[in-house]
Amino acid sequence: MGSVSLITLGCRQNQYDTERIREDFESSGWKLVGREENSDCIIVNTCSVTGCAERQTRNLLNRLRRRNPSARIIMTGCYARNNPHIDAKVEIIPDRDAIDTEFGLKKSEHITRFSNHTRTFISIQNGCDKFCSYCIVPYLRGKPTSRPRKEIEKEIRALVANGYRVFILTGINIGRYDDNGIDLVSLMKSLLRIDGVELLGISSIEPETITSPLIDFISEEDRFYRWLHISLQSGCNKILKLMGREYTTYNEREIINRINGNIQDVCIGTDVICGFPCEGEKEFEETRDLFAELPLSYFHVFRFSPRRGTKAYNMKDKPQDRVVKERSKALLRLSRKKFYGFRKRFTGRKMKVLVENSKRDDWLVGVTNNYIKVLFKGPDSLMGRFTIVQIEKVEEERTFGVRVGS
Repeated sequence: MGSVSLITLGCRQNQYDTERIREDFESSGWKLVGREENSDCIIVNTCSVTGCAERQTRNLLNRLRRRNPSARIIMTGCYARNNPHIDAKVEIIPDRDAIDTEFGLKKSEHITRFSNHTRTFISIQNGCDKFCSYCIVPYLRGKPTSRPRKEIEKEIRALVANGYRVFILTGINIGRYDDNGIDLVSLMKSLLRIDGVELLGISSIEPETITSPLIDFISEEDRFYRWLHISLQSGCNKILKLMGREYTTYNEREIINRINGNIQDVCIGTDVICGFPCEGEKEFEETRDLFAELPLSYFHVFRFSPRRGTKAYNMKDKPQDRVVKERSKALLRLSRKKFYGFRKRFTGRKMKVLVENSKRDDWLVGVTNNYIKVLFKGPDSLMGRFTIVQIEKVEEERTFGVRVGS
């Protein structure tokens, strides 16, 4: 067998998909090496959600080709499925099943470790059939499917046996998880009964799938992250309708305020698309003002990226690029201001943090269960473990603490 290097671009689902491919290679006798090392084969798991993600993919492939002229370079994932005839002097193998067939790999039942992470991403669901007007994902990932609960439990038990304690459930539309009547909340309750699971969380979730039982579960369960990332995308009813979203700004207010009022110390993040077709100054201001009003902690801001094949691709009245750039900057400034205010609320508080497996300069980095990264001094032996840190100083971009217990 030879050596293989794996590189992931894009979402947490992609990161999980890469781990499944890694497990197949390793269990079949291949040697896994880092991206900077020479290898016989380089596999890049790609993203196609925006034009920026696709440019990043093309640039990376070109660099890899120059640096590794003798390596077999393979592109897989969403960009590979969306651009099956790309001329980048690389091979295209669209998914894990095709990779296993190409290399004659033994298909593993589940992953047993997660490379270079303290938090392990576990895919519980794939696909989406909402077909929002801007989104290419349903065309590339297919219809919604949910992994059987027993399969997920088996995977987590294997990871716990190898020392993993913190798990983030991920997928394309995880709020629609359904294994023969077992919904997301029922699944999470089952997973928390597994010995060794110390902390559980979920990745991005759609607002219409947030239920009262989910909010109650999070508020009552100490081993669940006090952090929710909710994909709102806009704070303007006109734009939400053009996007094909199934809720209004009234629903957004109700959901966000209900979460904030019921879950103590919760951090609420969101995604927002800036520059969608027909977004004039009035529509932009409605989004900015609503997001400023709501108890949101931060935003991820994306400029509208037309995806060929989606309903929004040929929509007219797109704002000028310079206008979109300025609006994006305004939303990012607001996000930084809100997250700074959120973090300052915890000055003086003692908080349990999970220490990451990497350092920032000479500082350890710990993450609280409500998504605050804290820099503090301590021995490297703390990496990957929990410890208690008191928040001492909050700057605009960084939060500092002092370790006060184990």
